[in-house]
Amino acid sequence: MRVIELPTLRAAGDIVAVAIETTELAGQAVTVVTCREAVGRPPCRRWYPDPGEALAYAAQMADRHQLPLLDLRDMADSV
Repeated sequence: MRVIELPTLRAAGDIVAVAIETTELAGQAVTVVTCREAVGRPPCRRWYPDPGEALAYAAQMADRHQLPLLDLRDMADSV
C-alpha cells in the first residue's frame, strides 16, 4: 500500500468563497476547487485532472451559492 500525501493548498482559513487552484498530487498535476459556504463550516474540495471541468464546477458552485470565485491558479496554468 502506498501513502499519498495531500498537498497544502492556498485556499485555507475561513474565507467564504469558491477558490480554484492548481497543485501536484502523487506526481500528477490536478486542479482543486474548494467551496466554503459559510464561516464555521468545513470546506468541500473536489480534485480534477481536467482544468476545464474544474473551472466549470467552480463557476457552477459560485453561482449556486452566490459566492465570489477566486482564481488562485498561476497565470501560466490558467491559459
